[in-house]
Amino acid sequence: AKRSAYITLVVLFIITAFLAFMARNVSLDFNFEKFFPSGDPDTEFFNDYRKKFGTDNDFLLIGLVNEEGIFKKDFLLKTDSLVKKLEKIEFITSVTSVVNTKEWIKSTLGRNVFESPLIHIHDPENYSADSLRLFSVPVWKGNLISEDAKVISIFVQHKQYLPKEGCDKVSIEIEKLVS
Repeated sequence: AKRSAYITLVVLFIITAFLAFMARNVSLDFNFEKFFPSGDPDTEFFNDYRKKFGTDNDFLLIGLVNEEGIFKKDFLLKTDSLVKKLEKIEFITSVTSVVNTKEWIKSTLGRNVFESPLIHIHDPENYSADSLRLFSVPVWKGNLISEDAKVISIFVQHKQYLPKEGCDKVSIEIEKLVS
């Protein structure tokens, strides 16, 4: 009985040592596409969708809160500055916020089309009109600004299929800017 217990312990030790040795080769793959079987109709549908509309997981959403409301010049200028800094980060492909989005407006005669910022951040006298226009368009209200007008969303799109190291780099750079 003592001898079989000794043999069992030696075998368990050898198996444990082997598994520990092999564990160094284990790695994590963060590529979501590898979860899907190739050649499967659902996978093909997914890939076609991605080609048309792009990926849906290569972005960050940042919310900036101002309890006094977003229509305050100093808050809007700080938000604009942050947006401009975010645009300069490596791997960032686009940054969308209420401070840098423009809309196309047709003149009253319908002959001319011009672009206008959603918020005239340098002209506080326009904030009331900007607010009325923003809250009258459902796509802006609840997406770029909260319904209580205390939060601005910043949508940050980064390069598609960015490996983990690149995502970490983007995350660190953004963390430096917002903290």
